Amino acid sequence: MEDYSYINENFSSYIPPMREHVISGIVYSLISVLGMIGNGCVILAVIYVRTLQTTTNVFIVNLAVADFLASSLLPLYTVSFWTDNFFPSLDILCALTTGLLRACLAASSFNLASIGINRLLIVIQAKSIYKVLFSPKSMTIWIICLWVCALSLSYVPHFMGIGRIGYTIRPHQCGIIPANPGTKTAHTILTLGMYPVPFCIIVVCYSWIYCYVYRHNARMMKYEIEKPNATSSTISSADPASS
Repeated sequence: MEDYSYINENFSSYIPPMREHVISGIVYSLISVLGMIGNGCVILAVIYVRTLQTTTNVFIVNLAVADFLASSLLPLYTVSFWTDNFFPSLDILCALTTGLLRACLAASSFNLASIGINRLLIVIQAKSIYKVLFSPKSMTIWIICLWVCALSLSYVPHFMGIGRIGYTIRPHQCGIIPANPGTKTAHTILTLGMYPVPFCIIVVCYSWIYCYVYRHNARMMKYEIEKPNATSSTISSADPASS
């Protein structure tokens, strides 16, 4: 039997939806519609345009799928803003919606980091490493591991009793139950897992790309400057009048 002891039995203390929550629900709904349209177009474009079906675009499509799922979950998330009464199925809905939404956000972060690694190897022309990491078999394993990590990060703490996900009467929305003793730990796990590592990978990859391109352009400019001088000296040595 599910334990709802965190809900105050005196429902006179229940806080009905505030105007701010109604507005937040409308904003989330608009974001949901725009997100589904935009990411749906990306997915369809890659499906129907064969020239877009590249290794890098596998991660872009996976990113679009994660964002599309997150956008499609937002209307369910807004139910918690607009409902006037608590009922057990609302708590289950919040647990499923919040968990999947956070898994999609984590998957988006991991996809962005994967795109950075992919582009870095393309730019620096590390062909041997690229063939190993981004072969069809490796890509399948990569995508599966990415989603397993995202879902684990979102749901494992919940099932271990660290930060229970559900419906919160105060502040009247889905999320981690504040009364749970592991709430701070759960927030820490989510924050550290979703943002620092992918962010560091993205910064390192694109900084490396920038430095590589900058050095390459500097060498090319130096070559363009030295080329006319070398040509002039060759012509002078070949001119009979100069001897």
